[in-house]
Amino acid sequence: MFRFFGERFEIGEGRYTELIHILIAWLVLTFVFSFRFILNELFSAKALDIKLLSILIYFGIFGIITATGFVLHELAHKYTARYYGHFAEFRMSQQGLALAIFITVATFGNFIFAAPGATVIVPRGSIFGFGLTRKENGIIAALGPITNLILAKFFFILTLAFSSNPLISFIGSLGVFVNLWLAAFNLIPIGVLDGAKVLNWNILVWALLTIPSWVLVIIIIIS
Repeated sequence: MFRFFGERFEIGEGRYTELIHILIAWLVLTFVFSFRFILNELFSAKALDIKLLSILIYFGIFGIITATGFVLHELAHKYTARYYGHFAEFRMSQQGLALAIFITVATFGNFIFAAPGATVIVPRGSIFGFGLTRKENGIIAALGPITNLILAKFFFILTLAFSSNPLISFIGSLGVFVNLWLAAFNLIPIGVLDGAKVLNWNILVWALLTIPSWVLVIIIIIS
């Protein structure tokens, strides 16, 4: 039994529980990242059928990007935990999902709360009264943002390689932002976010991951 944002979670609730939780969290993240673009289309002077088509295209593009950034982030946590011999599964948070939607709508998509859930870990020795070491917990936490930083670099290379293609270049730039935001947000050192676990393990590793992520996000926002 574990808690995330005050909610209680059971590991092994059902065969497809993890998949269902990931799908719901993915759809919500896709919505919040695409919301600002959807608003722009809704208030544009385009014909209704063109608006709807544009909204579907934006949702599809962000769906693909978050399917890589979010899902691979959580899988990095999961399989790193399993490498250390622990059991791990993703669980969405109803409060986290509600906050993501509320904050996105309230800020018109200008701020995205990117914590729709978490990979919950059952330490291999929990039955005997001991669990994750600080180092293991820090490494498991760090691998999520590291995955996003690698993906951001991939999308950046994609943008440069196809700079003459407006669509692919646009998708690449969105991929850079989404993955940098996921890394930067999760590295905030508070609560159950990855940053708190990494900082608790190694302040140098936290700084090396966090400072570049935050700086790059700020540059993108103000540029």
